[in-house]
Amino acid sequence: MNLRDTVSTGVIGIITGVTNVTVTIALTSLLFSGPLVSGLGLSVTIMLIGCVLISLIIGLFSPVKNSLAHVQETSIAILSTALLSMTMNSTANPEGNVATALAIIGGSSLVTGAIFWISGHFKLGKMVRFVPFPVVAGFLAGSGWLLLDAAASMLSGHFLGPDFFMNLADTKSAWLVFPAIIFATILTIVINSVSNPSTLPLLLVVAIGGFYAILWWTGITVEDARALSQLPTGVSAGIQLPGPDLVAKIDWLLVLAALPAMLIVAGLNLAGLMLNVSGVELALGKDVDVDRELRVSGLANIASGGICSLSGYVGLSQTILAEKAGATGRGVGIVTTIVMVLCVIVAGDFIYYIPTFITGGFLLFLAFELINDWAIKVRKTMPFSEWLIIVAILFTIAVIGFTEGLAAGLVISITVFVFKYAKVPVIQSHTNGSEMRSKVDRSPQETKFLTDNGDLIQTIRLGGYLFFGTAEQVVVLVRRLVTEPISTSPEIIILDFTNVSGSDSAAITCFVKIRKIADEQNIYLIMTGLNADLKRNLVLAGLDFQNDPLTALGDTLDHALEAAEERILQEHTEADQQRTILDYFAMILGDHKRLPDVIAHMEERNEPPETVLISQGEKTRDVFFVCSGRIRVEVVLPDGKRLTVRKLLSGAVVGEMAHYLDITRTANVITDTQSRLFVLDADEFEKLEKNDPELSMIIHRFLASSLSDKLMIANKFAQGQMR
Repeated sequence: MNLRDTVSTGVIGIITGVTNVTVTIALTSLLFSGPLVSGLGLSVTIMLIGCVLISLIIGLFSPVKNSLAHVQETSIAILSTALLSMTMNSTANPEGNVATALAIIGGSSLVTGAIFWISGHFKLGKMVRFVPFPVVAGFLAGSGWLLLDAAASMLSGHFLGPDFFMNLADTKSAWLVFPAIIFATILTIVINSVSNPSTLPLLLVVAIGGFYAILWWTGITVEDARALSQLPTGVSAGIQLPGPDLVAKIDWLLVLAALPAMLIVAGLNLAGLMLNVSGVELALGKDVDVDRELRVSGLANIASGGICSLSGYVGLSQTILAEKAGATGRGVGIVTTIVMVLCVIVAGDFIYYIPTFITGGFLLFLAFELINDWAIKVRKTMPFSEWLIIVAILFTIAVIGFTEGLAAGLVISITVFVFKYAKVPVIQSHTNGSEMRSKVDRSPQETKFLTDNGDLIQTIRLGGYLFFGTAEQVVVLVRRLVTEPISTSPEIIILDFTNVSGSDSAAITCFVKIRKIADEQNIYLIMTGLNADLKRNLVLAGLDFQNDPLTALGDTLDHALEAAEERILQEHTEADQQRTILDYFAMILGDHKRLPDVIAHMEERNEPPETVLISQGEKTRDVFFVCSGRIRVEVVLPDGKRLTVRKLLSGAVVGEMAHYLDITRTANVITDTQSRLFVLDADEFEKLEKNDPELSMIIHRFLASSLSDKLMIANKFAQGQMR
């Protein structure tokens, strides 16, 4: 480490340490005010020691070497409310209430630490980020409002409302509230205008010095100021540490009653940590091991909770400040911890000499920052509809309460999510039988029929996660196909679920509805690409794939298309089994007088199953005409696996592309069943071109027709894929 880095580490560490102490004292002053004020000195020491533990553990073990951590203010308002509720329900003496309050604070940190560690251990860090941002922002803004409300109560004895404003007429109350507001305003303006890290410590020194200068100038003693509530009540007693007898004074039933508040605190902390980690990633330009950060922060909070201190985690602004200043090592966290340890030694005396308007004003400043950051500034960076969710949550928290705001935020976000997601198309493509065909090459007559009557087969390819809002799109499309056909009503509908990730029970009912629509119109329904869960849920909903004559399953989309084509051809055309090779040529060329001569120049072959007609990689120009049987075209992949890419039935042609381009064969051609073939030898064809141009022209016309049909089908398939 060079001199510049050493100086940066020292300066940033000192400033951060002083700032952390100030924040901790202010937050503790809020929590231990009113009926808990007798525990202020003890609590400040405990909270500062907890802050030291958080800073040290995260500073030493965080995946970000220059992480600067501290207790966080986002959950203080929730704790303040929980402690107020506890004191109202308690019958214990002040010392017992302080003990119970510390147990609630420590419990919230332990719960936070446990949730942090569990999330990191089971690698749930990425999942936490799926919480909708408007909900998180709304809760943080709401926490700012609750912090503002609590600060008002600490200063005047009244929460924000009519009583608070009426109480301002009292001179004593006004001299507490207005100086705090002025100090908070100055902090907000100066800190947001001046980026120097020493700004906050200097403002605190100036404010405290100014306060005591005014006391000296007016002749008001410290005791008089304390009587006027300008200074905390109590007696300085140095460092105060809890004794074993404190545990016996805890009311564990009241601690248990505060468990919901502890869980809310943990949830807010989890969201806050994820937001801060994301901010650090952006600022540093590199990924952070989120799960490790969660585990380390979990251990830090468990250590802090073990001594009944506050929860905390990495601070975004402080860590970014350290990075910009060149303090990139773990030394900055160590220096920060040392500074806080030194402050702990004098904290017991110092706390009683910090003016009330300083702690109150600093709390107001923190509240203003939360509301400004999460309810005002974000308006420029997010859609208006999402920003309204933040406003709704903030309004609900301010008027009704935090729990109600939590519920309102989740309900609104789920509703908005469902509404928006329902508009996302789950129908990836919708094609008819002429645009989406199987990998089967058929006779010219069958190919022409399928092309001319493509509307008889409708293929709907689905994708994404299906729930009622999105699955209803499929119902609407099927109903439209049935009631408003473009030309011919469909006889077969294929639903392809290959790209569907899952569905809920409401979506399953939509497909039961589709089955009923198909049944009413006597439409054959094929579902393909179903995973095990989807298939099981459809069966449970009442679909009978085994016994229903109008419902079937397909292993793949190609199998479904092939089955659909076979069904249509069986119902609408004559079987091709009895046709001769001459018939197939006549379908394309008409009854030309020289067609028998064409056949005479071809070799007739009867091949058993698994006969290799063409080998991948060989260079031959023979053309094969299928008269009967079944042929498959397969490609051998680099890993040795074989992939069937085409199937050939009666009337199909294979090999014409290689014949014209004189290229090596790109696939194997193998008989699937006993097959009758006619082979046009390339050498024989060359002789025909020289000796009988008319006959060779007839063959050229036939091959060109075959190629054009395949090209047309390929083009329609491509167009269908783009729809």
